[in-house]
Amino acid sequence: MTEKINYYSLEYGNSDGSIRFGTLETELNDIAGEVISDVKLQASYEGHYITLDKDGPREGWTVARCPGAFSITSGEFFDGPGSENAFIVVTKQGDIVLNAENGDVRIIGRNVEIIGGQAAGANDVGNVNITANEQINLNSKVVNLDAENAWKILSSGIGRISCKTTMEMYAGFTKCVTSASSVIPSKLGGKSTTQVVKETEGFT
Repeated sequence: MTEKINYYSLEYGNSDGSIRFGTLETELNDIAGEVISDVKLQASYEGHYITLDKDGPREGWTVARCPGAFSITSGEFFDGPGSENAFIVVTKQGDIVLNAENGDVRIIGRNVEIIGGQAAGANDVGNVNITANEQINLNSKVVNLDAENAWKILSSGIGRISCKTTMEMYAGFTKCVTSASSVIPSKLGGKSTTQVVKETEGFT
């Protein structure tokens, strides 16, 4: 792909900033000027701008870059909490990525909802995956887990259930297996703990 040519580019500005129409964006894929910016709002610092790109590898893109904080405030005219949606982000196709390369991500609100599988035509999906390198901490007055079909807690190391007052367990049938069952026959037969657990989980 070669450098584009636009004979109708136009620019207004001074040393503090400029607005440009039809300019060429350079140094993409090591090719100079392969994207035409329909409109570009440029500050005095070269890394501070908003551009509406027209074609090339960024066809239809809107790119905003700032060297400091990017702050958005909205909803001042609404009646109160929960009355209307004050900030809306919708993607017709594709994913949404929030990436703090060297920082934390915080979601703060009166209530926080994380919903999977309620998008249009998404009847066959609906997973919410939370992955952490170290710990996942749940801290609340009450923690409710409601599994319609099944729930499972697995650990390749130590497992512990601790209650300072009372622990209640209800089940139609309960299996409790230790490593002794591998040599001492039980109601489940003389099997290793690993084998019994796999059979209980429905694996072979």
